[in-house]
Amino acid sequence: MRYALYRSNTRALLKHLQQLGAKVRKGDTRGNLKMLDETYLKMARSMGQTPEEAVVSVSGRILLRERQWITEGQRRTVFLDTPKLVNNLLLARFSHEGLPCPDVPQTFAIALPEGLSHAGVPLTPCLVTLGKAIDIAEQQAQMAHRLWKIDGDAGTEIDPQSLAIMLSMPGQDDQGRPDDSYLSLFVGGDLISGLLDADLGDDIESVIPALAKRLSLDVSAHERRLQLIMSRLALALWIYWSAVPEAIVDGAPKGMQDGDAPALGRMVALQASNYSSASGPAGTSPDEHHRRWHFRQLRHDKFYRGDFEKMARGSRWVPVSRAWVNREDGEDLTATLQ
Repeated sequence: MRYALYRSNTRALLKHLQQLGAKVRKGDTRGNLKMLDETYLKMARSMGQTPEEAVVSVSGRILLRERQWITEGQRRTVFLDTPKLVNNLLLARFSHEGLPCPDVPQTFAIALPEGLSHAGVPLTPCLVTLGKAIDIAEQQAQMAHRLWKIDGDAGTEIDPQSLAIMLSMPGQDDQGRPDDSYLSLFVGGDLISGLLDADLGDDIESVIPALAKRLSLDVSAHERRLQLIMSRLALALWIYWSAVPEAIVDGAPKGMQDGDAPALGRMVALQASNYSSASGPAGTSPDEHHRRWHFRQLRHDKFYRGDFEKMARGSRWVPVSRAWVNREDGEDLTATLQ
C-alpha cells in the first residue's frame, strides 16, 4: 500500500531556496535549518511583512510548529495502516465528561493511505499538536525568540487551561486538488467537545454550520470541511492511542519512501492498526458487520490507582463492547474489546 506523508512547509521553502541557488546539503539538518532561519524574515520583508507579522502569519506559525516537530520530536509520524482504520476513527462515538490535557504538548504527523476521501473531501496528511492551549502558545513564542530573536505574544483567545489542537496541512482548491498553500488551525475549549460529539457519517453537512464556521474565517467552504474532518481524525487517533496502545507499534510500513529525510533527518515512525480483525468472529457473512466503534472515558478514582495514580483523571479510555449484527445464524454476538 502506498502512503501519503506530511510534506512540511519547511521542506517546501528549502526547495524554493534551492531553486534560487542556495545549497541544501544532504545529512546536514542543522545547517539547512539555519540557512532557512536566516532567510525567512528576509523573504517576509520582501513581501511587505514586518518580523512580527511574519511570526503570526500562516507560514510563520507552521514553520515554528514544524521546528518543534523536527528538532525535538524527530519528525514523529503515525501511519494509519488501512482505509478501514481511518473510517472507523472518523465514525467512532465517544462518551466523555471533559478532556484533560497532556503534561506537555504532543506533536506528531499523521500519514494516510493514498487516495482516501470522506464525505466527498479528499483527506490529506497533517501535523498535529495536542496540549493545554497556553502551553502550545508559549512553545510558539519561545521558538520564535530562539529562531528569529522575536519576542512573540504567548497569549491566546482560547481558554488558556483548556485542551487545544493545532493542525497544519496542505491546502486544496474547491475541487479537492492540492495547491501550493498551507492551512493552519488552532482551536480548543468547547469546540474540542463539539468535534468529538459531531456525527461525521452521512449527515456531515449538518455539522458544518455549527462547527466549521468557527474553525477558520479566511479559507474556502471546502477547506473548512477538510479542517473539520482532519481535526476529528486527529482527536480520535489520540483517544485510540490511549484506549488501545497495543494497536500502535514502532516502525514504518515496508517500502515507505521518506523524501524529506536527506534534508531534515530520519523520522520516528509508528504504525496504527485496527484493534479487531477485519473479518470479525468465525462464521461471518458478507452482510455481517459491527456497529461503530465506541470509546468510554474512565473517570472513577478506582481507575487511577497503582500504576495509573499519576495520570490525570479522564486521561484513560477503553473501547466499549461492540455487537456483530446480521449473523447468518440469526444471533447477534457481542465481542468485548478490552
